[in-house]
Amino acid sequence: EQAHLFFSYLFTEILPSLIPPPNPSSNPPPMPPLFLSFSPLSFPPSDQQHLASFLFNLHLPALSFSPAPPLALFSVGKWSGLVVDVGEGGVRVEGVVEGNVREGGEKGGYGGGDVSECLGKL
Repeated sequence: EQAHLFFSYLFTEILPSLIPPPNPSSNPPPMPPLFLSFSPLSFPPSDQQHLASFLFNLHLPALSFSPAPPLALFSVGKWSGLVVDVGEGGVRVEGVVEGNVREGGEKGGYGGGDVSECLGKL
């Protein structure tokens, strides 16, 4: 429900204000396509389908989902490797072979927030 509210607000209020029409008297520009990256460990295909359906109901013209680990490797010119993603709330470790995320990724319970808290106590 919170994701629905967020995307609805984003596409009906925020994006139209960021993309001005070609001239003031014309109609607002069409909605742009959307590319979303996600963690394979926390965004199953059923959730992707549900979100896609919701976004297309907001008249989104095109949508693409991509798992984040291969994108991290592509950004440094690699197709295969081990991706360690340290976020605020946890750590994710996922293997990528030839651009495909391998099964067996792991989530850890400690993240950047825990490190900041420990350093704050020093």
